[in-house]
This record gives sequence, C-alpha cells and structure tokens, in this order.
Amino acid sequence: MKKFIFLSIIISTLSLSGCASKVYKSEAFQTKGQFALVQVTGQTSGFGLGTKEDKKLLTTLSSVIYKEFKSTKHFRLISPNTVKKNRTYRRLKTDTSEGLLSLKTAKGYKKFDPRDHKKDMARLFKELKVNAIISVSAGYHKVNSGFTLSGLLPIPIPVSAGKANGKLTLSIVATDKNNQIIWQDIIEKETEGVGQFMGISNFNKLYPQLIDISKLAAREAVTNLNKNITIARK
Repeated sequence: MKKFIFLSIIISTLSLSGCASKVYKSEAFQTKGQFALVQVTGQTSGFGLGTKEDKKLLTTLSSVIYKEFKSTKHFRLISPNTVKKNRTYRRLKTDTSEGLLSLKTAKGYKKFDPRDHKKDMARLFKELKVNAIISVSAGYHKVNSGFTLSGLLPIPIPVSAGKANGKLTLSIVATDKNNQIIWQDIIEKETEGVGQFMGISNFNKLYPQLIDISKLAAREAVTNLNKNITIARK
C-alpha cells in the first residue's frame, strides 16, 4: 500500500506522540493564503456497506469538510470544483483500486501520495495559486455493546441484544509546495448509537449520526488550528 504510507506514517507518529493536533509552521498561515482540498479518502467497517455506499458517505464528508474549513480565519479554501476541473489534477495517474480492503474516495477526488508526483504537484500549486494542499482520510467503524443470553431460553442459539455505535477517526494533513507538513490533526468522535438485536442494527438511523460526528470532528479540527496558531504567535 505504498500510496498510503504518507498518511499512515503521520497517524503512527501522532499516536506515539500523544498529541494529535499540531501546527508546524504558523508562519504559513500569516498571510491567509489559499489552500486546496485535494484528497478525501476513507473506509467503513462493520456496517455492511458496499463501495457505492462508502463513496456516498465520503462525498458527504467532503462537503462537510469544505463548509467547516471555510470558517477559519487563517486560510481561504478554494472551491472543490476548481480543484476537480483542473487539468493537472484530472490527469494525475493515481491509485484507482476500490476493492473491499482499499481506501475509497469522495466523488471527483483522487487518492495519491504527493511525494510520488513532485512535478505534478509543483504544477498544481502554480495553476491553483495555492499555498498548501489538504488531504483528509476517514475511518468509520461500528462498535457493538450489549449482552448475550445463552442457555436461559428454550432456543438452541444464543440471543444477543444491545447497542451499535459509529466511531469516526478523522485524519487531516496540510502540506506546502515543498511537501513539508504545516498542519496535521487526528480527531476521534463517536455517535450516541442505536439499538440492535442479534447483531443487526438500523443503519438508516445511525447514518445521520455519522454525518453529525463528521461535522463535529471537522469543527474541532478548525478550533484546534485556531488555538494552536494563537499560541504559536504569542
């Protein structure tokens, strides 16, 4: 999975350091330059979703990210359509695999390691007139809790009941034109959950909660960014 070593290393580093939110170059935010969201990738686990449903959830996430990130005073996020319609971006030769174990992408976005496309990235920065690019990766996981009754009822199989929660791990990485990380964050959120019986839960009731925690995670990332820049400038 060479294409995703970039994000994987960052996630591991953050976990080990115990500090998920960090601004490495506060000066990169002083002029309120333009940033571009170039990647929204992710996976779901435990919900029984297919590729189509995964992509729908990630596409909704991309809209949430754009809306929430526009609220910061420290950079201007250019339109997603500007990125997606850019000729250099469209011509990027990227990983298009979307099997069961592969990261999926939001509609119109690509998945790639910027380090593998240095010339294209230089061109993209110039054409989009941006100071940094942002990559977002999300993992949505189903978490079960409850109890199992076995041998207490006149039926030959155990009976389980409880609650299903959705958990989100959102990773954000912003890099400058030299491919240096200027901002990164990892946010974790969990839904209130819905009831389930025999491992079966109503995903239609859980889905809106996944969107809600996506909004909360993106909002928290912006709050962390604003706070860290304020501290760095003191």
